[in-house]
Amino acid sequence: MFHADHPNRRTLLKGAAALGAAASMAAVPARARATSAGSGMRVETYASDITNVDRVNTHWFDTDAGLVLVDAQRLLPEAERAVAFATRTGRPIAAVLVTHAHTDHYAGLVAIKAAFPDVAIYATDRTRKTIAEDTFGFNASRRERHGEQFPTQAQIASALPTGRLIHGQELRIGGTLLRIAELTPGESDSTATIHLPEHDIIFPGDFVQSEKVPVPFHSHETWLAQHEAARERFPASIWSYHGHGRPRPLHDLIAETRDYLVAARDLARPLAAGAPNFDEAAVNDAADKLILRYPHHVPGGGNSRDGMVAAVVRRIATQIAEGDVAQAPFVG
Repeated sequence: MFHADHPNRRTLLKGAAALGAAASMAAVPARARATSAGSGMRVETYASDITNVDRVNTHWFDTDAGLVLVDAQRLLPEAERAVAFATRTGRPIAAVLVTHAHTDHYAGLVAIKAAFPDVAIYATDRTRKTIAEDTFGFNASRRERHGEQFPTQAQIASALPTGRLIHGQELRIGGTLLRIAELTPGESDSTATIHLPEHDIIFPGDFVQSEKVPVPFHSHETWLAQHEAARERFPASIWSYHGHGRPRPLHDLIAETRDYLVAARDLARPLAAGAPNFDEAAVNDAADKLILRYPHHVPGGGNSRDGMVAAVVRRIATQIAEGDVAQAPFVG
């Protein structure tokens, strides 16, 4: 079964002593710590254990007000561990920014808010609504699959974002400037890209993918158009701290994600006439070709690679059959 979204709770780890050598957390490479000369900005990342569904990033940086986290993990034990790593120096968590409404980016808010009840949580209005209403059934599906490691809907409702990320907004947290752009439905139904212009850093959620199978949940054509718009909007010097994988130049990641989507579209196009009753042999043949072309792209959400790539082929073919056309890349 392909899980469209991307196992008992442990006590929150506290302090460096409890963390030991912290071997499972790799510090951000020196090249990416300060992405513009003399900026002084250091971004650190906790990547969840690959055996716990998949590897998901929580990033953070320090401000005068405390730490700002970007995205919150899927499983409660992983979110607790991310908090423990982030706060090992004694700095409090001042804010959490949620890039989009896929469970691997927000379900762990419950654990973060339990540790820091006054933490400010930000998201776009659409993201908040999707989380609160479980619009696509992601919360129910993940709770059924992961049990107590995933929060109930009532727990999720107790840790909803209340701060707003608005397209075109310039937000300052602890003296650090954040520029917000909101993407229209493409990979997700709303994505907030969080740009730190004083440091040439961006947090784009899953808008770009690093050796991970990209799934256009809503519109592959809009997602492709967003890539073109982002190349024009953001400088080539900017470094991306995204949802999965190591930090890399944003423009390189745009090219990688776009290349996969275009290849998938080309393979899915001949299948569109059969939607929704696909010839599964043809779907699997197209999926095999993608796997051969991109052998290092991993699936997400605990899915098998064969199953997820085939699901991407079906999804894109269905979108073609339904007349998918590129919409405006940004809200407003």
